Amino acid sequence: MRTKRRVINIILIALLAAIIVVSETRGQPNDAGSLREYIDQNEELLKEAEALVLATNSAKARAYLDAARQLHETSKRQLVAENALMAGRSARQAREAILQAISIAKLETRREEEAERAMETAAKRHEEARTLFADLGSRDLAVEKLLSDSFNQLGRARAGMQEHMFEVAIQSAKASLDLSNRAIRMIRRDLVGPEMAQREIVRTDQLLERIDERTDLSADAELARQSREAHELQARARSSARDGRYSLAFEETKRARTIARRIISGSVKSPTTDRETVARAIELTDRLLEEAFRLARENGDEGAVRRLEEAARLQENARRELQNEQMKASYGHTEKAREVARNTMRAMNQPIDEATVRQALERTDELLSRLRSTLETADESAARAARELFDRANGRQASAWSAYNSSALREALANTRIARNLAGTALRQMGNDAGAH
Repeated sequence: MRTKRRVINIILIALLAAIIVVSETRGQPNDAGSLREYIDQNEELLKEAEALVLATNSAKARAYLDAARQLHETSKRQLVAENALMAGRSARQAREAILQAISIAKLETRREEEAERAMETAAKRHEEARTLFADLGSRDLAVEKLLSDSFNQLGRARAGMQEHMFEVAIQSAKASLDLSNRAIRMIRRDLVGPEMAQREIVRTDQLLERIDERTDLSADAELARQSREAHELQARARSSARDGRYSLAFEETKRARTIARRIISGSVKSPTTDRETVARAIELTDRLLEEAFRLARENGDEGAVRRLEEAARLQENARRELQNEQMKASYGHTEKAREVARNTMRAMNQPIDEATVRQALERTDELLSRLRSTLETADESAARAARELFDRANGRQASAWSAYNSSALREALANTRIARNLAGTALRQMGNDAGAH
């Protein structure tokens, strides 16, 4: 623990040195009134930074935040001592550290969203592979092993998410996706024969004929391009089938059919010049967004809230274009917003494994127990801030267990994550780094 603490201290010193170098090159408040206002702004920024960093597991962000707190307190003491020059310098250095902490925490949040998307893609592909394996009655032991390994990698990805180890989650999700893809290729290689390939080619032909007969693509260059791509893929599928490459033919005609469905969807939903229709579409998206926001906040899903906020901005663009009589652009914005809302709601409605949530709760209980033992032997004045964090963590954990016992698994997971972060922060403040991870 001493070695680890020494390393953290070295990081803090290096960060402070870097902040000083940067801040010396910038201006700072030069009168008492503006300096006091600047320090008050730092106080508010620190609260924002603390909230962001608390939601991550980034040691670097925490180090910058710790440096910012020290510099901020120093600037306040120097201001009280009427040492305006040194107070201004410390305040500027504190601002640099605060902004760095916020930047790193936001980057960590983006990695979390990337990990969520990777896991969603891998989980869907695994389900496709498992369903195909069952539907076609395959008993290939090699495929069973691939599916088992894919499932295990998904488990590692979920564990990585729970521990805020987003890079681990991303890599495990990618590994799961690769294993599922290999399983699907093996299943189709063994089971796709001439009859199945021909049956799928006929299905795609029928869909493409429907498009050619009923859909005017001349006014939409993108849909016309997609139509050409679908026809080219279908021609390749026929050629592959004639050459006896039935698995390849199956894949090519399936891709052609996916594009064909996209064309039909796009032609049906093409932006309209009818103002009343566009206004109804915006109203429909508003209702969907309202429901999605409610669900995201109930689940404590900050990632979902951020995605929905982006959809809300698209809705504002849709309203602005409607006012400007730009119907096509307005319809396009509200359709994009609605798609984001639908995808977000689907992701939030994915089932959560009860055993995984219970494991997360039990790990937080262990951490709180270690924190309680540490506080029992700590000096009262030195441990005041840590005790406050402990009380908050206990409250969150109690809410988490209550939600779990009521089968509200998402709420339970959200609350226990916050409790774990609070307890970890308290242990670090007490110098007990081993228990904070």
